[in-house]
Amino acid sequence: MPIRKSFIHNFCDASKDAYAAVSYLVQEADDKNGHFLASRSRIAPLKSATIPRFELLAALVGARLTKSVVDALGWTTDKSSYWSDSTTVLIWITKEENWSVFVNNRVQEIGKISLPSAWRHVSGVGNPADLPSRGCKASYLVPPKIWF
Repeated sequence: MPIRKSFIHNFCDASKDAYAAVSYLVQEADDKNGHFLASRSRIAPLKSATIPRFELLAALVGARLTKSVVDALGWTTDKSSYWSDSTTVLIWITKEENWSVFVNNRVQEIGKISLPSAWRHVSGVGNPADLPSRGCKASYLVPPKIWF
């Protein structure tokens, strides 16, 4: 069956301990198939920061990850969707306001990689980036759960 459309879907999430992004390739033929492509995670700095700031860093990691995947595939980022469970981050990305310097710098970089309209909300329960941002036991991944 021929593939009609292909898209990259990137999910990002954060906790007090880490922040992460996960990218999937979704192909549409007679049905939809999702394939895990890549993930990146970072340990949160010991210096205290707010969860919304970590969520913004996760969004930046996600945008950069998607750009590297898209560049490797030779595509453009207009075939990409970005998902976050943080409504604060989605507001920062989609609204042009005078945010703090920290927020502005990261939102500007995200804006160079992605369109604000490509960012969407996902529930925390349905977010595959929740696993690398919070951690889990290896036994949780067998049999495959949400990540695969």
